[in-house]
Amino acid sequence: KGSEFGYYDIQWTEHAKQDVFCQYIKQNGLHQTMPYSHGDTFSLPSSYVTKSGCILPVKLLGNTTTPYIAMFKVGSLSYGIQAHPECDHALHNLWIGINKADIVSANKNPDVLRKISASKAVQQDMNGCSLHMKWFNLCLSQSQTKETTKKSKL
Repeated sequence: KGSEFGYYDIQWTEHAKQDVFCQYIKQNGLHQTMPYSHGDTFSLPSSYVTKSGCILPVKLLGNTTTPYIAMFKVGSLSYGIQAHPECDHALHNLWIGINKADIVSANKNPDVLRKISASKAVQQDMNGCSLHMKWFNLCLSQSQTKETTKKSKL
């Protein structure tokens, strides 16, 4: 497998179709504004055992067409996103400069990536914040649900 630099479509799995966070990303086109900038990959186990002995399922949510793992989930709210939702145009431009040789060896044009990044600059800023806010709201919602359940048992 080669490096990923730039923007890639996600091939969503069945697990993603049932995941509120993934559906939010897909419906709002957030996956189209998150740049990838890496040259590594990994495989996923089917589960993760916490220090306290809890077994959490690990679910693949999507791959890029390269086909690197684009997104996965551990348990109910821990997501791994290979792209960079925190990245704005200025940071992406910096990464392109730092990784220019790797980008060229991956048969990509750094100047073209800069232009694409610039065309997505406003969306990147809005979508990065939107994505983080959605995840935060999901965490709050789950926390409130657990608290309500705990109180009703008392």
